[in-house]
Amino acid sequence: MPLFPSAYLWHLSIFKPAYGALELYRDDPVILTGLLSMILQGLFFSWVFPKLFAGPGWIMNGLKFAAVFGLLGRSFLVLPVAAKFRMTSVSRFLLLETIFTALQFLATGLLLALVYRRRRSPLFLGLCCANGLRSEVTLCLGRTILRAA
Repeated sequence: MPLFPSAYLWHLSIFKPAYGALELYRDDPVILTGLLSMILQGLFFSWVFPKLFAGPGWIMNGLKFAAVFGLLGRSFLVLPVAAKFRMTSVSRFLLLETIFTALQFLATGLLLALVYRRRRSPLFLGLCCANGLRSEVTLCLGRTILRAA
């Protein structure tokens, strides 16, 4: 959802002449349909991200997401359109949409990774250092957050 403006700018502003030259898109795009599509994608990606990309390095999680879903997205968002629809230049379309898809999924992956990263509070880090990780670390609420041998 936060990336809808970038999709709008890419397709309907910055590269509008390039897409116009392809003679592929309608003159009056249905913006609400594009917005609904991105909302549905956002809901799905927000649900699946923590289930599939829960490793310790949040940047690597974002990059893995971008690789997996970027390739998948290209396979069902870019390649079938190039195969089925009339356009003046398939290669130009593939270039534009491949770059857009890569950037969009990279940004989406890193934003999701940032949201789902595992945070360590300064209090937690201070307790770990002060305690030397020799016994359990407990917050003032009495909840054990780490046990060490």
